[in-house]
Amino acid sequence: MVQKIRTSKLYGLLKDTENHSDSITCLMRYPGQLLALRNLLPQLIAAQRMENPHEPVEITIYSLACSTGEEPASIAAVVVDEVEKRGLGTLGDDLRVRVIGIDGNPENIAKARRKLSSGFSIGDTDGKNEPESLEFVNSRLGRINELGMVEVRVGDITGDQTLRSIAGGNVIFANSMFYQVYLGRGSQAVGSFVEFCGSALRKGTVVFMTEDMLNGRPEFKCSITMERPLAGRELPGYIYVKV
Repeated sequence: MVQKIRTSKLYGLLKDTENHSDSITCLMRYPGQLLALRNLLPQLIAAQRMENPHEPVEITIYSLACSTGEEPASIAAVVVDEVEKRGLGTLGDDLRVRVIGIDGNPENIAKARRKLSSGFSIGDTDGKNEPESLEFVNSRLGRINELGMVEVRVGDITGDQTLRSIAGGNVIFANSMFYQVYLGRGSQAVGSFVEFCGSALRKGTVVFMTEDMLNGRPEFKCSITMERPLAGRELPGYIYVKV
């Protein structure tokens, strides 16, 4: 049940400053969440190494309702940057990270694959990509593709098959589910995802979502123990850890 979701450590109760009625995606859209991901990586890696010291670390990150690929590309770029900057391991060898984007629109997935292959541009997503974000992500796409880090595929993001697949994930970005599920199919569809989070996710799974997702399910919001802001920053997004 949803009551099983609690925060053992809340990396961000981050004030939502963005207009979420606008569903257009862009690179590096939620900087607070990506900062939290940077902080999480050493802990996720260390926990797996402690549990299985002789096996490669394998981390799977899901981007649900990934649209045209901006979110999974941003996540992968942050992982590459953080791992190589901090010397957390050798990607593709003792550290294997997969970023899997799922979207229900085949046209979005086709666009995502083209962008991941050839690069993102300033004109994408109605010009919302910032030059700094473009440089950060595009300069790492070669490494991302060399490692085969990102996979994007068509799928019903609240369907049984998708839910079964993400149950084994370490990190789930569920930001855009609000647009593609709640607005399109109502609170019942979102409710099935919330119930799934409470019952099926394994211990230690991290779920990122926006404030709108919580407003759509107030009983979910009330079930969360909210601890502390991330260094006082006013950035969009919430983070929950399954314990």
